[in-house]
Amino acid sequence: MLREQNKRLAKQAVREVFRSRLFWLMVAGGVVLDLAREGTWLLYLAAGVFLFLMVLGFLFSRPSLFSNPFDPFWSLEEEARGLRREVRELKEEVRRLRRGR
Repeated sequence: MLREQNKRLAKQAVREVFRSRLFWLMVAGGVVLDLAREGTWLLYLAAGVFLFLMVLGFLFSRPSLFSNPFDPFWSLEEEARGLRREVRELKEEVRRLRRGR
């Protein structure tokens, strides 16, 4: 039972990490830095533009532009929004099923 619970928690953690924009930003930055070791200025320019656009996308996708991007409760806010959406969908389904009687 405990092993099964640990597996579920590990899978949930991996899903949350893969949904994180910051994680993918760090991965992209690492790949770009690895490729940039060859020293071409065009690659540096492309990497800079790409990272700049990723950071802008990260900031503008937040509920408030002036909120802290490293706020530990941001993922909780996203999860709460998702749960509210699910509750609305379930309420709509209950209404639909009640009308069908």
